[in-house]
Formats: sequence, structure tokens, C-alpha cells
Amino acid sequence: MWSEFIRLLDEYIYIFGEKSFDWETFMMLLHTGFEQTHYNLAPSTLDELTITGMDSVRYTPKKITFAVGLTQGVMPHNIDETGLLTDDERELFSNHLDSGRFLAPTTGQLQSVEPFVFYQLLMSATEHLYLSCAISIDGKEQLVSNFIQRLLKHYELEEIDGSFNRQNRLEQGDFVVPYELFTTLLLKMRENKFKEKEEIDFLWKLIPHLLKTDAAFSANYHALLASVFRLNVASKLPLSLAQELYGNQLNLSTSQIETYYKDPFSHFLQYGLRLKERQEFELSPANTGEYFHEFFDQFIKELNARGISLRDLTLEQKLAIEKDIFNRMKDNPKFCDFSLF
Repeated sequence: MWSEFIRLLDEYIYIFGEKSFDWETFMMLLHTGFEQTHYNLAPSTLDELTITGMDSVRYTPKKITFAVGLTQGVMPHNIDETGLLTDDERELFSNHLDSGRFLAPTTGQLQSVEPFVFYQLLMSATEHLYLSCAISIDGKEQLVSNFIQRLLKHYELEEIDGSFNRQNRLEQGDFVVPYELFTTLLLKMRENKFKEKEEIDFLWKLIPHLLKTDAAFSANYHALLASVFRLNVASKLPLSLAQELYGNQLNLSTSQIETYYKDPFSHFLQYGLRLKERQEFELSPANTGEYFHEFFDQFIKELNARGISLRDLTLEQKLAIEKDIFNRMKDNPKFCDFSLF
């Protein structure tokens, strides 16, 4: 880059010589020269993508900024009291501190910074700024940030529904990744499953033909096609397998018969295969409390059996008794989970 810059300066002097310096001509020559320059290794900042949080300390404006997730609770950020001290206690202690000493800011002070964070976000792009938020997350409706609502209202900006644009793009066969192609094709194939060929749009007849003849997508296409036209028809169990699962004599309760007529497959899983839900390994507060209660109970009983009072108990005796109780309790199936720790 430096050698190219020096070369352009030399060319400028060679062409214009002793003529008076003209700023516009110089900048035009400089821009033209750099545009025609070919790099063996592109500079790292020539085409750069930076991912950072909105409240990042680093602030360097970029050409284009995409801000995502701007919903209520994110911008402005909901700040809760999570420290040891409450806001009232912080203000009370701060009034008695010497100059130069201070506590962490209160939630109110942190909340007051949020408009400045949003201002920094607005100033983070020099050419284009895109602000977006999700309509729903895990089925829960999301509200647009009130900062964005005020911005739309004040400047009368147009709000664009990204999901609608995406749906239009997919309908026109404009796919970005293979996932979009196959999910859209699956929906279209199910939709066109019982239609005549003349009723199907040409695009959705062309795409399956191209996928079928393409070596990279042929296998996925045939798997997709099989899932669309496959009929899940239940078949009878072989007599030998049914006798092995249920026996020759059935002793059924009313609930078992009701389960069968409601969902035969559930009846097969529950009473045929006798499947049970896998018990997960976990330590609940109730189990932990029961363990410690049992441990303390045995500890006191052991002291009484040895004729030792808590006042006269030495550290060596305490550790020895605890070790004995622990070894006994880990052999108890009721507390086997605690023996892993």
C-alpha cells in the first residue's frame, strides 16, 4: 500500500510538474490509482465483518450496521437488582463514602445510560443502518423496542415485515441455503400432491426435475419424495410375536382396554413392550435434605452410643465418625446417588 501511494505521488509530479497544486485533481488521481491497483493479499479491513454487542466499549463506525433483536427488554435493557446491596442501600452508603471512593452504579443509573447506547447504535453506520427484531420467540409475541417505535413515528419511516419478504422470495424460487430449498419444496409437494400436472406452477415442476438430475442433490430429493408419498399403514403383529409379548391369556383392566381403543400404538408400547420412562439422574432439594437429615440423625446417635458430648468432641473424633457414617450411607440404595460425589 505504501509503495503504491509513493508511486502515485511520483506520477502526479511527473504529469503536472511545476503547475499549481489542485486538490480535486489530486484526489481524483489518487482514487483512480487505488481503484486500478491489484492486491496479492486483500487487506483485512477491505471486506470485514465485526460482530459485537450494542453496549460494547469499542466504537468504530462501519459502512453498514445490522442491529438484531431490538425488542422490549433488550433495548432498553431491563436491569434487575442482582448484587448483594439494594439500590437504596447503595445510595445510603455512597453518601458516607470519602471522595474517590464509590460503589457500583444503581439500576436507575444503569438504565439512564440506555438512550446513549441507542444513540451510539444509530451513529455506528456511515452508509446504511438496519434495525430488526423478532415478531415472536418460542411462540411468545415480542414487542418492538419503544426507542424504535418513537423513531418510526417521528421520522415517518416505513416498517418492513421481513417474514413476508422471505415468503415472497421463497415463492419465487430464490433460495439462499439448501435448507430453504428443501423445506419449501416439501411444503409445495404436499400442497400439489393431489393436483393435476396442468394445475401445478411451472417453477415447482422444474425444480424437482433439476434436483433429480443433479448428482449433489439427487439423494436428498428422493428421500424427500419418499417422505411425501409414504403411507404409514399399520400392519398386524405376527402370531408368534404377539404370544411372546402378551401371552396366551389376557387379563386386561378397563383402563387398558380404553387405551387400546384410543391409541393402539400406545397400548403396544406400554403393555406389549412394557416401556417405561427413563429415570433421570438428578439431586432434588428434597433428596438432599433427606440425606443430610439422615446423616445428622446417625451422627447424634453415634455420639450417644460412644458416650461423647458435642462439647467434648475433638476434630479427630468428628472426622472419624463422619467417615464411618458416610461409608454406611453410600451402601444404602436410597442414597446411592450421593456416593458419586
